[in-house]
Amino acid sequence: PRDSTWLVVSVYPKSLERREAHIEVRFRVFEGFVEEMQVAAVSIIDRRRREPSAHPLDSFDLRAEGIEFQEEGPGSGAVVVSALDARTRKDAANSGRLELAEFVDKDLGFVNLSWSARGVAAP
Repeated sequence: PRDSTWLVVSVYPKSLERREAHIEVRFRVFEGFVEEMQVAAVSIIDRRRREPSAHPLDSFDLRAEGIEFQEEGPGSGAVVVSALDARTRKDAANSGRLELAEFVDKDLGFVNLSWSARGVAAP
């Protein structure tokens, strides 16, 4: 629906820094309910064309800036959400973890990660 909002939790592990890759857990929220959830490993394809950014870019930012990227979803895994607040607020709390997400990419393999963040910026 057009009134839904995407909350994107992006994690930038040091081990993927040289590849300019990161992991995203995305939640599409409509009227306070999660309609859809996605997990993806996001990698920039042509790093030569990329201008350095002051802050890391998620897949929505990359698309908006016309930077070519690819994404891969895990074949299996689990997401456990402890807190979810997609409202644009400084005190919005979001936390959870991704467990045993299995990626085909050998540099990723099985991924376990957790996040805990306060504050949601406007898109």
